Amino acid sequence: MKIRQLTYLASWFTGARFLGRKRPLQTVLFISDQCNLKCKHCAVYAKEKPNIMTYEEIRKELEYSYRLGSRFVDLEGGEVMLWKDGDYRINDVIDLAKEVGFFSVTITTNAQLPFAGSHADSIWVSLDGYGKYHEMVRAKALLPVWKKILPNAGTSI
Repeated sequence: MKIRQLTYLASWFTGARFLGRKRPLQTVLFISDQCNLKCKHCAVYAKEKPNIMTYEEIRKELEYSYRLGSRFVDLEGGEVMLWKDGDYRINDVIDLAKEVGFFSVTITTNAQLPFAGSHADSIWVSLDGYGKYHEMVRAKALLPVWKKILPNAGTSI
């Protein structure tokens, strides 16, 4: 972590703890309701017209969050690996967040599509248990869901 980032975090903590400032440190931005699974616990996939933010809408939200004080951003959906706007793809959004000034960009994925080339600093994979337990929740779509996770991360099961 860079000195500038450590200084910001120390300032943020001091302001929050001792001065009562209420500024966000982290933003969770849902960029798309589009998904490639039909999980039992989720109603998003059933939407006839899923909400999908444009690149410019995402830019505005990132800039707004940054001005408020946020320095960490999590991009979520639906499935973020499906997101696109014209020629823009998820790595363009990740690069944009870093241009805006965010210290770290995380994506959350169901790992049904390859993500090994992601520009994200962190990748969270949604899991609902190991093997058959994950399948029981997630497998209404393309089977088998579980067997795709590690190969799409660039490793094997």
